[in-house]
Amino acid sequence: MRSESGSVEEARDVFKHMKRLHIGCDDADMYISWASLETTEGKGKKAMEILQRAQERGARVQQAPIEAAIAKLN
Repeated sequence: MRSESGSVEEARDVFKHMKRLHIGCDDADMYISWASLETTEGKGKKAMEILQRAQERGARVQQAPIEAAIAKLN
């Protein structure tokens, strides 16, 4: 049986792998889901960094959902 922390690490690895392969990098939902994972794990600063990366991608990522997720963190 896997521990909960193992599942979290696996999820992080999946997001990192997707990012390396540019899968979902233009999709706001990918960033929001990843940031949500980090927030749930008490890593608000990491979540904010992920959402800021999405903002830096500019027009390729829908900004309204990203801005709403950032507002929730603040």
